[in-house]
Amino acid sequence: MSTLNFTDVLYFVAEILVYVAVAWWGFTRDVPGPLRWCLALGLLVLFAVTWGLLASPRATFPLHGVADAAFRIAWFGLGAAAAIVVIVQRSTAAVSH
Repeated sequence: MSTLNFTDVLYFVAEILVYVAVAWWGFTRDVPGPLRWCLALGLLVLFAVTWGLLASPRATFPLHGVADAAFRIAWFGLGAAAAIVVIVQRSTAAVSH
């Protein structure tokens, strides 16, 4: 049995935050209600499946070296970008009202 360290916890929290950010971004698009839910859940599933297949500790097709680093930078970067877009849109909407 492996021990849990701070880095593992940090990765897990960051992973959860990416899921929240991309689902939030999908849910805040200007589309009809049912499509909004589909977009949010679809993005959540897409991100979870790609992480599980390529980057999780028990990945089916684990990446190594530069490919792993590039995937993680892109994956976490897209999550951060989604969060920033939603926050900026909400703050500009609040200012304009």
